[in-house]
Amino acid sequence: MEDSIIYVIRISLLSLAKRDSPTPTDSPFRRVDSNDHGKLNEQSPIPSPPPRNAWLFQSNPVLYDLRRALLSLREQVWSVSRYSKEICVGDRVFLWEAGRQGGIAGIAEITEPVRVQPEPAEQHPYARVAQAFAGERPRARLTIRSVLEPVIPRQSIVANPELCRMGVLRCSRGTNFRLTVDQWQALNSLIVGDA
Repeated sequence: MEDSIIYVIRISLLSLAKRDSPTPTDSPFRRVDSNDHGKLNEQSPIPSPPPRNAWLFQSNPVLYDLRRALLSLREQVWSVSRYSKEICVGDRVFLWEAGRQGGIAGIAEITEPVRVQPEPAEQHPYARVAQAFAGERPRARLTIRSVLEPVIPRQSIVANPELCRMGVLRCSRGTNFRLTVDQWQALNSLIVGDA
């Protein structure tokens, strides 16, 4: 019974929060177009309706300098440790930097199916531990659609009732995490300033 009371109160608080939420132009997050990193991208980097699949790909800042790579590389190749048969061209990918200071740093789109290939030479300068990316393995090519400055911090994700259940927060081991439609929509709202 106590859970039901807390649940009802929580819904009421969320309803009040949504009523007073900022407009899209009030969002604290800048979307930087991948073609011109210095200018604000006024278009939503996330398509509507949701893509067939949406993913979160995780980067470890000890191993890879994601933020610097996002500012320099329009395309990147990412390891695919699971879901290799389900990750498809056109799927949307949120790029997550792990760690306490991490969060959503960019948005990309799968532009080439998963295949066994080496890490491209243009990504080597961003690898902090080269051995972690050595050799051929299943990888997918992504085109960076938006860079988020500042990143959407982990604290904002954890505070969101839908996003706090994301797989990367429950078990952070791995690179590739499937997002539900509700999680995709919650991230979209957070990025455009509706959350």
